[in-house]
Amino acid sequence: EDTCGQSKDTTQKTCFAEYAKMRDALNETSENGKYPPVYFSLCGNEEWYGPAGASLGNSWRIAADDDISWSNVLKAIDTEAQYELHQYSGPGAWNDPDMLVANGPHHVFSEQESRFQFSVWSVLTAPLLLSFDVRAISSYNLATYTNRDVIGVDQDKLRRQGTRVSGDNMSLNNGNSATNVWSKLLMDGSRAM
Repeated sequence: EDTCGQSKDTTQKTCFAEYAKMRDALNETSENGKYPPVYFSLCGNEEWYGPAGASLGNSWRIAADDDISWSNVLKAIDTEAQYELHQYSGPGAWNDPDMLVANGPHHVFSEQESRFQFSVWSVLTAPLLLSFDVRAISSYNLATYTNRDVIGVDQDKLRRQGTRVSGDNMSLNNGNSATNVWSKLLMDGSRAM
């Protein structure tokens, strides 16, 4: 469900009430009343979806569309750290920094930018949704998006989101002066960095 384009006067309470209606309707279609037969993604593009997200859907957008510019990708990463959104993520409920872009309709990321985004999204336990024409994918990006080790980090059974353990905001100076270290605890006790 999408609340993009809502009036600036639209309140959190209004958005949450609308999402709750859809959640309830989906839950009525399930056999056990708990898990609907669809993946329900909230698209509000605000960090304040984090605390309520798991009670309303399976994932919730926490930042602006990332296919507009590389700086939006970096801002989404900063949002995850700044608001400590990891605490709201868990099995069946994920913070969503947006889709993987590569060669999207509004912006073409370099192959290195695409690989960086995919790797960070995996540490963030984010939904790995592709937002580009896969028929036009380069062999480099195909290797990136089919890397079983990176996908394994994203889909680790512990389902714990990684956190920034060192570094500054990535969006300052478009990432040129920021160094980050992110860490994600995995089911076997090891960490993905």
